[in-house]
Amino acid sequence: MRTSVAIALLACLVAGCSPLPKDHRVASLSFRRDPVDHPAEEAIEQIEIRVFGRVHRLGKMPTDWSGGVSGGQNGPTVCTLNCAHQSFAEPNIHVFDGLVSFVVPDSSARPEAKVRLWITRGPLGPGRIIDLSTNDFTFK
Repeated sequence: MRTSVAIALLACLVAGCSPLPKDHRVASLSFRRDPVDHPAEEAIEQIEIRVFGRVHRLGKMPTDWSGGVSGGQNGPTVCTLNCAHQSFAEPNIHVFDGLVSFVVPDSSARPEAKVRLWITRGPLGPGRIIDLSTNDFTFK
């Protein structure tokens, strides 16, 4: 039993240490501008990131947040981060800086990506869905 567990752990370690494909790099998503209306007490409920690349890493999520990855065969990879309960919606977009990293072609100085945010309805705000412009986020 111990031997099979050791072999399984070694296999996971070796698979996790595989080198990047040639002519690719790791790029982490960060946000330049916070679109949340803080005086209206808005917060972020969900983030959807579409990138032509594959997810390299999802970091530690805020409390009661989860992440999922889909697609990527012949189209974009979709990474969705969402909050299970509105009371844990996040008012600061910069909490998500560097949380998700992707393996992207090295030839593209800026990976092709789209980012969409679902913003809660605050006591003074209507709630909304925002498609960020490419000037609102960056890859480092």
